Amino acid sequence: MNAFAGIGSREITSYEKILINKVSSLLCQYNYILYSGNADGADITFQEGSRGQCVVFLPWDRFNINKFDYTNKWKCRQYFEVGHEEKGFKSVEDFHPNPKVLSVYAHALMTRNYFQVMGYDRYPKVDFVLCCANEDKKGNVQGGTGQACRIAKSLNIPVINIRNPNWKELLKTTHGK
Repeated sequence: MNAFAGIGSREITSYEKILINKVSSLLCQYNYILYSGNADGADITFQEGSRGQCVVFLPWDRFNINKFDYTNKWKCRQYFEVGHEEKGFKSVEDFHPNPKVLSVYAHALMTRNYFQVMGYDRYPKVDFVLCCANEDKKGNVQGGTGQACRIAKSLNIPVINIRNPNWKELLKTTHGK
């Protein structure tokens, strides 16, 4: 089973929305399964592009239910509520730069990022992370997406940010198409 995490900023441009949707659709046509987190912006756009070839990891039951129609014709394969799962919970302590400042809700959101990379149940870890997010001056992805990227990089899982000019070449190298 091939899988990729499709995650990113809540703030995306119209162009990025079209691009994310198209790339997600193409990857799913190549039999990849999308792992996402149902956040506004990039996550939901990846999910829409997957045409139901996705698994969604939620920080709590019914997270953001009004933003992505769980009952639509592109319903994802499975939804997992993982915000308090032990392995993911521990990953926040291991990978977040300042976990002590996180509220209970923010901690659950960060816990979810672990499963977007590592998978859950019968779904294995991802082959790569495809994101749409801002980076700091050192090239590190920021925000909640950064948590998933730090986890992926620690496991030598490629992280490809479509906001980088060379993202297409990196994607071709990573999945070979």
